[in-house]
Amino acid sequence: MTVKEKEIMELEISRNTLQFEVQRLKSLKESRETDLAIDRLQEAVFWLKSSLERSGVPQKWVNM
Repeated sequence: MTVKEKEIMELEISRNTLQFEVQRLKSLKESRETDLAIDRLQEAVFWLKSSLERSGVPQKWVNM
């Protein structure tokens, strides 16, 4: 596995983990604090997707 492939794999793992945490937080009772936490995690997912796109991952894979 090349360094780039390892980096892409780590980005995908991180993105999936954050998406899972967003879903977990959404299952909790709504509050201002949890809404802010969800917003920040969604922002992190956005930036990880941008990084994957910049790394040359096909768009159809990034949107999964």
